[in-house]
Amino acid sequence: MRNAFLFLLAATPAFGHPPGEDGSHEHAHEEAAAASVFTTRPNEGQQVAPPNEEGMFQFVIYGDRTGGQPEGIAVLKQAVKDTNLLDPDLVMTVGDLVQGYNETPQWMLQMREFRGVMSGLNMPWFPVAGNHDVYWRGSGPKPEGEHEPQYEKHFGPLWYSFKHKDCGFLVLYSDEGDPETGEKTFSKGSAQTMSDEQLAFVRQALAQLKDSKHVFVFLHHPRWIGRGYADGNWDVVHKTLADAGNVRAVFAGHIHRLRYDGVKEGIAYHALATTGGAMPGHMPTLGYVHHMHIVTVRDPDVEPTEQNHAGMTVAMLPVGAVADPRQYTPERLAMLDEVRRIALKRTSAPLTLGDGPVIGEYVAEFANPTDRPVEVEMAPRGVEAGWRFAPDHLHATIEGGESAEFAFSYALRDDRLPETVPQFVLDTDLIDGDARVSLPTRTIPMDVELGTLSEEFFVGAEDRGVRLDGGSAIRVDDDAFRLAPDSPFTLECTITPDAAALTGGCGIVAKTQGSEYAFFMNDGVPQFDVHLTAPGAGAGKYVTAVSPQKLTAGQSYRLAGVWDGARVQLFIDGKPVGAAPGEGVRTLNDLPLYLGADTDGNGALTRPFTGVLNDVRLSNTARYAAEYASDKALTADDDTVLLFPLDRRVGPFFPGQGTAGVVGLAVGDVDFAE
Repeated sequence: MRNAFLFLLAATPAFGHPPGEDGSHEHAHEEAAAASVFTTRPNEGQQVAPPNEEGMFQFVIYGDRTGGQPEGIAVLKQAVKDTNLLDPDLVMTVGDLVQGYNETPQWMLQMREFRGVMSGLNMPWFPVAGNHDVYWRGSGPKPEGEHEPQYEKHFGPLWYSFKHKDCGFLVLYSDEGDPETGEKTFSKGSAQTMSDEQLAFVRQALAQLKDSKHVFVFLHHPRWIGRGYADGNWDVVHKTLADAGNVRAVFAGHIHRLRYDGVKEGIAYHALATTGGAMPGHMPTLGYVHHMHIVTVRDPDVEPTEQNHAGMTVAMLPVGAVADPRQYTPERLAMLDEVRRIALKRTSAPLTLGDGPVIGEYVAEFANPTDRPVEVEMAPRGVEAGWRFAPDHLHATIEGGESAEFAFSYALRDDRLPETVPQFVLDTDLIDGDARVSLPTRTIPMDVELGTLSEEFFVGAEDRGVRLDGGSAIRVDDDAFRLAPDSPFTLECTITPDAAALTGGCGIVAKTQGSEYAFFMNDGVPQFDVHLTAPGAGAGKYVTAVSPQKLTAGQSYRLAGVWDGARVQLFIDGKPVGAAPGEGVRTLNDLPLYLGADTDGNGALTRPFTGVLNDVRLSNTARYAAEYASDKALTADDDTVLLFPLDRRVGPFFPGQGTAGVVGLAVGDVDFAE
């Protein structure tokens, strides 16, 4: 059976047919099912039955190709490729095949161009005459019939019919013109009447097709919609078609926009948009789209559905939406993956944000790893954050194995440093023979470094903290700070946990993995851990101070953890809530410190916190031994190792205050709390 794959996609009958009320199918269908369904399992009541294949076929309809522009011909060529993959029985058109509105020499060139493209179809195609195909424009008097003689010589009759698989196809001509003056126009009602001669043909053709299961009608102008056609005699034509009893649908074009006017006396009325013709823009939801209609035909007695009209189903398919599955070879997929994963290599200095003017040139290299040409367009983005770039985009064709550099000058207009990093928007097309493969658009952040910041940077900042979503945190690399293994220390922070943080375990501020220290929370209960090796002991262990109380979602808490060399203590809002004896030295590691998570053995974020984190301070002294006032703002002093107010950022960086060179880097989606 031809087009079996498309039948499964577009046909409306289900694969499994439900039984009737008495629990069985009709006897004839049971016999057919028994003969054609093979199984080694029970098929009670013939629950699985084959589709009715008898008489089923498909045909495709093209919309207007009017325009004459090269891009219109390119669309038509793509439609031909798509159609050959679909492999319908035949292709119909609805007119406006050439630009026309010219003299014979120009018309002949356009005719040959159109026919040349359509000759690539693997199935027969059938023309319909439109106004662009027959209207003559030029110097001197108009020839009789304008371009009608050329059309009939090179395309075929202005009206005709034929049969295919018990179905009839009827092609009409809607540009006969004014019967009195001969003027051809679609803007005057006097030119919208079908002649007695053509009406007589219609009646004769319908009589010849009276035994057809379906009759489909094609013309250029959708005269049933009004819009200047109201003075014609479409009512007479419609009645003639309806009286035949087997006309299922009428298809037209001209308006360059999809339109469906429903079923009138058993006839569905469709107007197509374009297959290469002029449009105001690609807006499929508004009916402006280069497309083809696919009509699936089956027995008219098939059970109707919402989509199925008396055995006919119509689907709209945009041009270019059909793909040959044979192109998806492992080698080709690997090549495309390689291109879409290309990392831009910075060949200039990074953008450096800090005190002083931010201005310079950023150069990125794109290397093509394939043996095919690649077209690349790169555009910087960041104007809304105060950046200026020149030029606003660059593009290049990069041959296989070659590379290209893209250079942009940049300047930051505003005095305040931005909270977002400028990015490149990268569009890449692989040229594979005569095919263009457009890869997904990528957004790639530019490399940014943080320069020197004065303490003025932190002045006037709103006390807000950061909101962490359970998959984000701030990373502080180990080499940015040092804390001696035998030094007493204090770790402090303010948290407002979400409900999600109170179930299971999470890291709040942590630098562990069988070593170092952390604030953890398990099922809402906070604890402070320090990994110590006591004098004379072998392997070290965690000493833990645990709170007796569970925290409440949405409430803020000031946590403080202290190791004084002899014991580990936990404070909440200035009150001591837990303690454990612990002597020795801390077990060190070179893993990062995470604000809002713990670290795994590879330094990656794990067990993240959900909620608001604020004011993180690490000190190389035991600041508290008993209850203290916790409402004072945390400041930097001589004992401060790290202080992160977490209320101001520069791009992905959260600068440490009073601790020059210490910087936290956002991992994941880190936003300021409202």
